[in-house]
This record gives sequence, C-alpha cells and structure tokens, in this order.
Amino acid sequence: MSNTNSEKNPLAKWFDSYYEKVKAIIVAENLTIHQIPDFFLYDNLSKKYPDFCPLYKSGEFCHSGIERKKICCLFCGCPFYDYSIWDDKRKIFGGCSINSKFGFRLENGFWDCTNCNFVHNLDWIKSNRKVIEELLTKNGDL
Repeated sequence: MSNTNSEKNPLAKWFDSYYEKVKAIIVAENLTIHQIPDFFLYDNLSKKYPDFCPLYKSGEFCHSGIERKKICCLFCGCPFYDYSIWDDKRKIFGGCSINSKFGFRLENGFWDCTNCNFVHNLDWIKSNRKVIEELLTKNGDL
C-alpha cells in the first residue's frame, strides 16, 4: 500500500500490515466512508474484532484525553506519523510529518506520539473524512 521500503523498515512494514487489516474489515463489513469512523470506535471494534489490538483484552487505551465514547482506532497507524524514517546509524526511527508538539523521541530512537490524540477523536475524524479517503485509496487499493 505505501511507498515505503517495508523489507528494511519494520515501521513501514507494520504500517502496511495495519492498513491491510483495516481494509479487510471495511470490505468484510461492507462499510461506506461515512460508516467507517463509527465502526472503528474502540468499544465497537474491541467487541467485534477483539484480536485487532492487544490492548483490547485489558481495556487499556494508547492515547488519553479523549472521552471513551469518542476513541476511534481507525488511525492507530497515524496518517501524520512518518514511517519512512529509519536510520540505524543515527538511531532515529519514525517521526511526525506535522511536527506535533505532543510527540517526542525516546532514548531508543523511536518517535513516541502517545501524548497526541486528535486523530483518535471521532469528532476530528468525521470532520476530516478526506484523510480516510486518501489513506485507504492509495494506489487504488480500496
């Protein structure tokens, strides 16, 4: 799906794999672009696809600061996370393409965005459906 080199970059491989799972659910459930955000709400997805995320079993959330009823797992693979960044030599892995002030680099070199939450908020997703269309129609995949 993406233009990243998944063979050398585990982040890109995860991203590609994640969106393949998302697309498979959309196809299996025959969802329209307008139904996708509500279907991917944490409470709905955790019941219908309990193996989609390892945190579903414990009831934990990756991102805080969002009302439970508005937590949407559609963009677990954030459209603004730069999965193409992978530099073993400099120990820089991932980044934020919009330079969110909520992200930071961990000691091990990975970009951490767990303090950022807007792309996981149902209201934002519904008001930015174009992001859904762009991500899910890359290369004519959906």
